[in-house]
Amino acid sequence: MKTKIFILFIFFHLHLFANSEVFYSIQLFSSNDKSFAIEFAQQLPQNIQKDTLIIPFTKSVAVRYKQAISSSELDEALKEIKLLGFKDAIITQTRYERLSTVIDFQMHSDSDMLEEQNTILNDEDEMVQNAIVVTPPPHEEPILISENEKTTILLNADEYFSKHNYRKSLELYEKAYFGGHNSKDIEVNIGYIIGLLQDSQKASDFTTIVNEREAFLYAVGMGFLEVDRDDLIKHLINPRLFYDEDGYLLLLLAIVYEKEQNYTTSKEFYKDAYTKNRFNPYFGYLYARILDITGDNLQALDIYKRTQRIAQNELQDYITTRIKELR
Repeated sequence: MKTKIFILFIFFHLHLFANSEVFYSIQLFSSNDKSFAIEFAQQLPQNIQKDTLIIPFTKSVAVRYKQAISSSELDEALKEIKLLGFKDAIITQTRYERLSTVIDFQMHSDSDMLEEQNTILNDEDEMVQNAIVVTPPPHEEPILISENEKTTILLNADEYFSKHNYRKSLELYEKAYFGGHNSKDIEVNIGYIIGLLQDSQKASDFTTIVNEREAFLYAVGMGFLEVDRDDLIKHLINPRLFYDEDGYLLLLLAIVYEKEQNYTTSKEFYKDAYTKNRFNPYFGYLYARILDITGDNLQALDIYKRTQRIAQNELQDYITTRIKELR
């Protein structure tokens, strides 16, 4: 039944655009890694996912939202999608015959995923493939634990962490979490350890079940950052920016691109993070700092001054010194 529904869906679009060479849609994401594009689409909210197509091209795969005969019909949808965090979304044009190659990203099994993960698309013949479904591994029925048991488990988890036995520490944190104590603090600790262990699959799986997704993803990213796995940060965070509410995920990407000395991209992410969280002095400082690095001294001075008013202690002292130097 699922296959038939999908075929009818494609036929509907072919029929709709049959009298025109092109149609318009909103591009949310593009990658030369097919599995990355599919994972991005699968993480979209359901109300967006149902109107999303994955379209393969010669050297890339595009994730596109909604379809219309004219670009003006998508103006309001583009505004809405940008407010959700897809700041790079654009209205783009596609030839209607491309719809015959659309990838169904909801119909493949886990075994197919193992065969096709990280495929780089260099030839158009390789692009008309079935999709990959990533599903979190099933957990056993949780055994609820008491408050006293939780305290003992968490103390032991902390002890193992201090001894750098991260796997045992994670095991205990998970025991507490699935035993009914799924607080934000425990989610964050689990995320950070997953990052230290460089376990991107576990990070992806856990993202679907935690309550505080931005905080969890930020914690995972900080773990990745600690072990210099900037590649894993980008792979995890880029397709999940719609979870960013307070700018922390944008900040992570800004840090990564700065480390790579890609200051132009880094500055954009710092700016976006600062825009979302203007009253966090560290966000203001980091944005001013990248402006300082790139020679935008007047703008840097302005942000430093704004941030100086809300900063405290050493951060305020440093900002005050830098303001004097820039004058």
